[in-house]
Amino acid sequence: LTAIPEIAVQHFERAAALDSKNPGSPLGESAWTYMGRAYYEAMKYSLARQALDRALAQNQDDDVARVYIGLIGARERSNEAGHKQLQAGLQGVYDRIEYIKRFTFAGEIWDLSNRLTAELLELIKALSVAQVKWNDVIPRVEEVMLKIENEIDQAERDEVTRYRGGSDGGDM
Repeated sequence: LTAIPEIAVQHFERAAALDSKNPGSPLGESAWTYMGRAYYEAMKYSLARQALDRALAQNQDDDVARVYIGLIGARERSNEAGHKQLQAGLQGVYDRIEYIKRFTFAGEIWDLSNRLTAELLELIKALSVAQVKWNDVIPRVEEVMLKIENEIDQAERDEVTRYRGGSDGGDM
């Protein structure tokens, strides 16, 4: 299982080299963000931070990069800046999902149960207290970010199905 994030890193490095300015996600993630996340999953936090910093240098609105930089800071218990990055990143992800749900065509198929947005709000609230329980918050953030990634994948599949008219794509 450890090899999977390392293989992903290799693919994202190639993608970042080819096209680092094309957001590859409805949340505005770039190839650098994906690469940083792969390094994060491989527990190579220094390399993850470098890739995520590069993502933010290219796009200050990359809230997913900001979340993962915040997670690295939280893991390192380094400073208040990491805490603020995490909180701002989660708020930005929440705002983007709400925007998608309310103002885009794809919003009809996003987070229909409102579970993701509720979880994001709970995490933002958990980060607003004076003494954050990092051992509780870090895995919850990681889990919700994985759920969001799964939601993106599901929405893309649903959108393809919608464009095909609910069929398997075959002609009659």
